[in-house]
Order: sequence, then structure tokens, then C-alpha cells
Amino acid sequence: MVLRHYFAGFLNDAFFPVARSMHCLCARQRKAFFMKITLEIGETEKHRFEYNFNQLIGRLVVKVNEVPIQRSVRLINEPTVEIHVFTVGNHEQYNIRVERERKQLIGHRGRVFVNNRLVKVMGNN
Repeated sequence: MVLRHYFAGFLNDAFFPVARSMHCLCARQRKAFFMKITLEIGETEKHRFEYNFNQLIGRLVVKVNEVPIQRSVRLINEPTVEIHVFTVGNHEQYNIRVERERKQLIGHRGRVFVNNRLVKVMGNN
């Protein structure tokens, strides 16, 4: 058992030195497919807002306080710009707008506005 793990590590390091750099490159490109935004909103009435988007499988999940409020799956024909608007809170109401802009091939840029103020910009180059 130990010999097998040693042998596998030996092969990766000695014979394939490029394997580690390729793994890092693939990990960076994997980040291009995913977008996760998490915000804590409110002063007296606290809320947790989560926006998860996976470009590979076209899945979007939006949660407020761990409860999904929007789910969608889009496999083909993804729009270049997509805007989602949500209202969160009962006594303290906050308007949240998430703008997601798709790049030409792979990647996206996301902007989050709370009450029409830019809070967060996420994306890859």
C-alpha cells in the first residue's frame, strides 16, 4: 500500500514534472466556471444571501437564510447579461440586484448592488 503511493508520487514528480503545473492551471480554469456570492445583510434583522452559479452545468441557486428562493438550469443559449432583483427583509427591506455578465468563451463578471449601491464585484480576467 505504501509502495503504491510512493510509486505514484515518484511518477508524478520524476517523470511528469508538468503534471503539477497542469493541475494548478486546471484548478484556475475551474474557478472560471463558478460564481458564489455570500452577503450578510441587515442591522437589526439579519439575513444571509447566497448566489451560486455554475456555468458548466448552467445551474443557478439563490438562497436567503438557507432557503432556496430561485432555482434554474440552462444548458444552451445562455444570455450575455442576466439581471436578478430580489427584496429581502420584513421590517428592514433591502433591494438586492445581481448582474452577471458572460464573457465570450469561458468566464463571467458579477456585480452586486444593495439599495442601488455597488457592494461587490466578482469575476475573472
